[in-house]
Amino acid sequence: MIKVKPEFAEMPELVTVVDGKRVGLNKSFTATVPETGNKPKHTVEIVQATQAQLLQLFKEGSPILEEVVSDAKAEAKAEIHPLNK
Repeated sequence: MIKVKPEFAEMPELVTVVDGKRVGLNKSFTATVPETGNKPKHTVEIVQATQAQLLQLFKEGSPILEEVVSDAKAEAKAEIHPLNK
């Protein structure tokens, strides 16, 4: 499983772009975009990133994501194979 590192987990509006779509790394939310010279004030729905999107970002080297190994996988890696003793 891929997740946001703890030092970034408290940022509610942490956003990036995956495959041309804005996604929230910590949660889904609605953002209000202020008026500019070309566009009026409007809102944008940001959906939470899926595990597939997080994995893609992780493989691309995102410094704010980490892989979390489940307890069963960690125990299997920690065990020493009998032939290696």
